[in-house]
Amino acid sequence: AQQLDGTNKKYVKHGTLWEAFTKLAEGIRPVLLIDEIDKADADVPNALLGVLGNRSFTVPMLNNVVVKATNGQLPLIIVTTNEERELPAAFVRRCVVLNLNPPSTSSEFETWLVTRGNVHQHLTVSEDARVLAAAQVRADREAARAAGYPPVGLAEYIDLLTALHSLTQPG
Repeated sequence: AQQLDGTNKKYVKHGTLWEAFTKLAEGIRPVLLIDEIDKADADVPNALLGVLGNRSFTVPMLNNVVVKATNGQLPLIIVTTNEERELPAAFVRRCVVLNLNPPSTSSEFETWLVTRGNVHQHLTVSEDARVLAAAQVRADREAARAAGYPPVGLAEYIDLLTALHSLTQPG
């Protein structure tokens, strides 16, 4: 006869934050990336504040087991946002904010795109094509703004370089 698991342990997956707390107990200082938190459920930032403030969280499915950060340390948590939704003021106040806003003038913006695009050296796209792609993204950015849409930027530029690379490679 198969034995039932009354603890639910085999049904509860340790998430990334739980794993980070486990690594802290092992003497490792993990770094977590929460990318585009503005697209997460609205309660995520405040829930994260509670976990970090308490340096612990409970797991209701495991009879309220408490998972604690050890030695008073927490993982380094890097959070990104596209500012598509306003984050709670209490959350933002507790963050070190680094804005990576692109330059506002057209020529500086295009140079900014090309410089960041050059990091993607695996994309075999000529320098002239990279410059033309940056000019196209700038024009698309201005058109999107004029039409009331969110402006395109670096992600779309990298997507364009990737498409150019794919279209110009043999085979």
